[in-house]
Amino acid sequence: MECQQGQQQIFKTITDFVSFFMKVGGIIGFLVSMISLVIYSIRINYEINIMNANLRKDINSGFERIDNRFDLIDREKCCNK
Repeated sequence: MECQQGQQQIFKTITDFVSFFMKVGGIIGFLVSMISLVIYSIRINYEINIMNANLRKDINSGFERIDNRFDLIDREKCCNK
């Protein structure tokens, strides 16, 4: 009987030890995944800002080209009269 209680106590100690490290591992894994997601979102936000800046440049250059064409058409109309 005493031997069985000793084995149960050892088994309980081992399971408590494993349970503790499982919890610690879960918390560490959760924190690492959250940090990873934050870093990933910062990187994506940076890339989106670069894409927006490039898009603005393209739109502005497109408007400049349209304005230049209208100016050219206006000059042709003016000179052809």
